[in-house]
Amino acid sequence: ERLFNDGTYSADETIRFVSDEIGRYTGQFREKRRNDRRALPLPEELADLNANMVRLLRVAQDRETGGGFFYLRSPYLQRLYTLLGQAYDSKNDSIRAFSAYTTALRYSAFERPYNDPERARESDQKRLRTEIYSAIQLGMADKDRTAQETDTEIKQAAETYLELLQNFEQLQIDKEQARKQIFVEESKQLRGTADVIGAQSNYQRLTDELNQAENQLEQIRLGVYRKYFERESKQNGELLYRLALLSKEIETKLRLRERVLNRSNYYRGNGNVLGEERTQLRDFIGYRALLELAHRIDPNRISYVQLLAEEYRTSRELPRAIMYYELVLTMIHNTNKIEPGLALSYLRLAGLYADRQNYIRSVQTYEELFSRTETDLWQGVLQSLRDNPSSNSLVDILPIQTTYQLHLADLYYYKTGPLEKAKLLYNQVLNEMQSVALPTEDQYHLRLSYLKQQYQIKMNLASIERRHRFSTEEATQLDSALSIGRQVEQEAQIALTALQTIDRQRADLSAQLKAGPDQ
Repeated sequence: ERLFNDGTYSADETIRFVSDEIGRYTGQFREKRRNDRRALPLPEELADLNANMVRLLRVAQDRETGGGFFYLRSPYLQRLYTLLGQAYDSKNDSIRAFSAYTTALRYSAFERPYNDPERARESDQKRLRTEIYSAIQLGMADKDRTAQETDTEIKQAAETYLELLQNFEQLQIDKEQARKQIFVEESKQLRGTADVIGAQSNYQRLTDELNQAENQLEQIRLGVYRKYFERESKQNGELLYRLALLSKEIETKLRLRERVLNRSNYYRGNGNVLGEERTQLRDFIGYRALLELAHRIDPNRISYVQLLAEEYRTSRELPRAIMYYELVLTMIHNTNKIEPGLALSYLRLAGLYADRQNYIRSVQTYEELFSRTETDLWQGVLQSLRDNPSSNSLVDILPIQTTYQLHLADLYYYKTGPLEKAKLLYNQVLNEMQSVALPTEDQYHLRLSYLKQQYQIKMNLASIERRHRFSTEEATQLDSALSIGRQVEQEAQIALTALQTIDRQRADLSAQLKAGPDQ
């Protein structure tokens, strides 16, 4: 792993090494032939992957069907197949990488959460603690798994855990017998001779020993097992995250291929459902299910929640998208530090609220965003919002913050009513627009967008002044808007004249070409 990550081993060298190591390791077991029969076949065609993806999605949707999916737990083979997947992934071989990662997942296991008792009702906490003690024995303290453990602390705790658990279970039995013995001695007391005090003393001694044994198990559950659980959850979550990305990549290739096969229907735009509807690059069901599973296994990973929110947003499942974006903001707030994508999450959530016509919440989200003063808050937002560069939008010449301040001002003016706040923001945006140079005539669309936006802002400001009965200020804004409007009309007329001239020249040239050289 180290040699591959630092570049000493190439992807091909790593693939050969891992394949040889897997062969040597599995060759010593009698069940190798059984494992080979159950191994996922490598699909030669993209479409053949569907059956394997369905098997994996069943695990994500119904945990009860997972028994036939998983092999016996083997941390070593899981690491080998994960490394093999990374090597194929670096070569952009998504099919083989998906197959290797899936096999790595089959050698892993999903552990019982260490904090189940703390999240349950008080009446259920004792029972859940006992269940987790047994789960630790089957998982972290499993003898075969412990032999492959690389962490010294976890390995030492796992080796001694069975003895602690057996002692705890025996003390539970002894304590119950001692409790019954007290009643036996009390019944003997009626016949003359009894040792009630001795029975009570023995019961108290066993109670103290049981509490001590339980405290030792609790220390392991909340200490070493928590460390082990978080490590395994992170590894399995990362594995499922890689599978999700590969699933989306493969499904994208399938849809693009279908576009080629149905190209005439798709590009003609005749509404054929086999074209646009079935090949749209969204609603990736496998990607979504794997991300959901990764989030459930590693719920503290903010990036998984951000990706889920974005997937539901693009699929237009707005309630679920809002739920996940709210969760993103809550998780980031709890970390007390700036996470990548914080500003983008605010912007997406505000836009989703506006789409749902919940304008009050949209305004509150914008206000919360603009109240933050971190220096790197807006870093990378523009690149995330726009996949392809364009020259037809104000964000090409104005800061991204100014663009969304204008959105907030429009919400104030058109939807929620605080006109003084709208006026303040409109003036701030105007000052920002006046601080940049007006785009040249070569950038006609951007120039037109710039002037139209200035015109609309001044008209809105004039309307605000009219409501406040400030006739002088209203007249000033209207005069300025009128000047911009006339400028736009003049430039539009010039552009129209130039376009008509080009059309006439093109028509003349076409006629000359049709006439031929002899005429």
